[in-house]
Amino acid sequence: MVDPITLRRQYDDLCKAESSKDEIITSLFDYIKDLELELEHEKDEVDAQKRATFSYRDDSRRYQAERDALVSEKRKLSSVSVLVDGDGMNFLERFIQDGKNGGHDAARALIQAVKDHIKQIDPEASPNISYSIRVYANVLGLAKVYREANILRPGEDLSNFIRGFNMESPLCDFVDAGDGKECADVKIKGHFEKGMNNIHCQRIIFCASADSGYARVLGPHRGSSKISLVQGPPFPREMAELAATFEITSFPDVFMSSKIERPAKVPQPIVQEIPTIAAVSTPTPAPGPAPSLVPAPAPAPLFNWASAAKAAPATPSVTPSPITTKTNSKPRLLVCLNARNQRVDSPIKISSKEAVTALKRRKFCNQYHLLGFCHNLATYGSCNHEHGPELSKQELNDLMWIARSSPCFNGLNCRDVDCISGHRCAYGEYCLHKECKFHKDLHVVDTAIVRSLEV
Repeated sequence: MVDPITLRRQYDDLCKAESSKDEIITSLFDYIKDLELELEHEKDEVDAQKRATFSYRDDSRRYQAERDALVSEKRKLSSVSVLVDGDGMNFLERFIQDGKNGGHDAARALIQAVKDHIKQIDPEASPNISYSIRVYANVLGLAKVYREANILRPGEDLSNFIRGFNMESPLCDFVDAGDGKECADVKIKGHFEKGMNNIHCQRIIFCASADSGYARVLGPHRGSSKISLVQGPPFPREMAELAATFEITSFPDVFMSSKIERPAKVPQPIVQEIPTIAAVSTPTPAPGPAPSLVPAPAPAPLFNWASAAKAAPATPSVTPSPITTKTNSKPRLLVCLNARNQRVDSPIKISSKEAVTALKRRKFCNQYHLLGFCHNLATYGSCNHEHGPELSKQELNDLMWIARSSPCFNGLNCRDVDCISGHRCAYGEYCLHKECKFHKDLHVVDTAIVRSLEV
């Protein structure tokens, strides 16, 4: 027989077990519900990430398309600037002599040479690059040089050549810069600076190897990978020092490799005729007329032999042309150095500020009066600055002061005995000019001269 108490106990145990089972089942359902909620949340997160990914992908594609369009536009606008100083960088004789056709050929040859150079230094360069060529020169003076070198016939000029050159391409320009001292230099400098600041200008091809003045233009951009120097005539010293920091090339099929050689002009000897002695036995002959360059048609009257011999040279005298060279020798110049081995300008005492200002207005040729030689006349046959008669010692001092107002490119390192440019600002640390042409390092210089060099 079953004990009721035992049965009751068993029942209670069974109820407890059932209750525990229900709790377990309930807990499981709650856990499942929590998992479902968490899963739903994670699903929402994943969906949001997908939407963001799709959005980013679309944006990336759009941005890439815009970038490609900008790159394409930039390639369309990419350019190479070719700057030529036509006075010192001379086209080959065959181009000049062939007139209009020679101008066409010269432009084509120059464009092809530039393209080959760009391809050599940058094989990945865009094929859509445009080539802008600007040649600046003193056309009248240059034509005269070509005539004197027998490259052009007497009476010929460069008009046909220039016409053909300009017609070859819309971006080919041969421009008459005028007959001023630095007209071409100023034009080339302006376009050079514009090209350096233009993001579309991939490279500047600088064709002006013979003029040391361009060292001042290139100096601030020393080592730039955007510049190529084209060598025709050999680089002068200042340019040679800079050239080592740039890409150098040459276009032998376009430009001459040396300066134009002009036949030397042999000045005619000045022969003074000594009149014939009519009567040697005359005890006191009267002096005859002064010697003349034109022989007299009739025998000269009696004269004093000693006076005639003193007045006329014993042999014909040949004098250099006063056009390019002064009759007297240039003053002895020295390179003065301070204790730091820096170039120092020797002190100059000017007459007055008014005298210097008046001297500036006359625009004297500094080279001619201070160095005894005019480079422009010797090279181009013309000079816009005054040569005229000999200046006084004080005027030469004033003129040297004026010449020193233009800074020397080599500054404190200059050792050129013929350099008449300034090696420091004359106003020194007290200079008030906001746009002073002298570098800041040339305003505080030890001016005490400790030694000098005669180079």
